[in-house]
Amino acid sequence: LGLGDATVAVLYAGQLEPRKDPLTLVHAVERARAKDGRIVLLIAGSGPCETALAAAASDGIRLLGQRRDVPALLEAADIFVMPSRREGLSYAILEALAHGVATVVSDGPGIPEAVGPTGCVFSAGDERGLAEKLLELAADPARRAQLGRDGRAHVASELSAERMVAETKAVYASVLTAPDREPFAERA
Repeated sequence: LGLGDATVAVLYAGQLEPRKDPLTLVHAVERARAKDGRIVLLIAGSGPCETALAAAASDGIRLLGQRRDVPALLEAADIFVMPSRREGLSYAILEALAHGVATVVSDGPGIPEAVGPTGCVFSAGDERGLAEKLLELAADPARRAQLGRDGRAHVASELSAERMVAETKAVYASVLTAPDREPFAERA
């Protein structure tokens, strides 16, 4: 990736489509780089926004294309950003948290709940607000490290596959044992 020791690598990994709003991220990074040239944006993915993103490519904004080595990219990243205007429970966010990468997300529906108190949230579409978050984190490696540790712990305790399976089983058990539940055979 050609990142120097002083570089603050910001990673976006996902579909390059308008709903995910990678152009707001690009504009925010351009703003942030005007004040801190150490910030470099790495964009991994493909999609309909590729042409517009390619026009903005520079030394500080690098399009990596579709990648199969996202865990390695997360290891290289200092900050992970999900600028989506709406999202379900994003696997990309969960992966970033699990890898201990400081995570910045928009306040689009379904997104802040994934990071809980362990990430930074900005208003969807607000390139100035996102640039400020990036500058704050770029200037504070200790905070990035703490957010990374907190994110990893959050995934392990609140968002693990084991917990999801246990809670799903509990819901099914409560429905199947509800006192007012009609047995299937009696419904026919």
